[in-house]
Amino acid sequence: MMNMFSENNTGSKVNPLIALLGVGLFFIALFYLAKTAFFILSWVAPVLFILTLIINYNVVLDYGKTLIKWTKQSPVIGIVAIVLSFVAFPFVSAFLFGKAMLLRKVNAIKKDIKQKEEGVFTEYEDLTEEEMDDPLDLKDIEIITETKGSNQQDSNEYDDLFK
Repeated sequence: MMNMFSENNTGSKVNPLIALLGVGLFFIALFYLAKTAFFILSWVAPVLFILTLIINYNVVLDYGKTLIKWTKQSPVIGIVAIVLSFVAFPFVSAFLFGKAMLLRKVNAIKKDIKQKEEGVFTEYEDLTEEEMDDPLDLKDIEIITETKGSNQQDSNEYDDLFK
């Protein structure tokens, strides 16, 4: 008679029925997870598609060009890809939105690197001589003169340098 428990080298016993049941529950959970994701994405997909067109419309054009290229190379694969694109539109729109956001971020990083290499140009305003006040013009300041009195006989060598 065959034993339902098989023994492996380590001595632990594994029930194949429980393992099969676990795998089955895993795939059922995966199915409901995909179903929920499809339901949520089906409501958000039109918004994501419009945002993709606003952010970078070239992503959608490139995807369409890829589908046309596949149809020209192999009509069966191209037609299947087009049909799957319509059936799985929520996932396709989420993919295209993610690609547009990624390209946007990459372009921003490239722009930052280019700015660091070339330097940042600062805008300035050219002031003409009429508009600019002369900082050395001392007409408004009273002239203060110090007179050295005869009672200040204390002097040092440093003061003598300025006489």
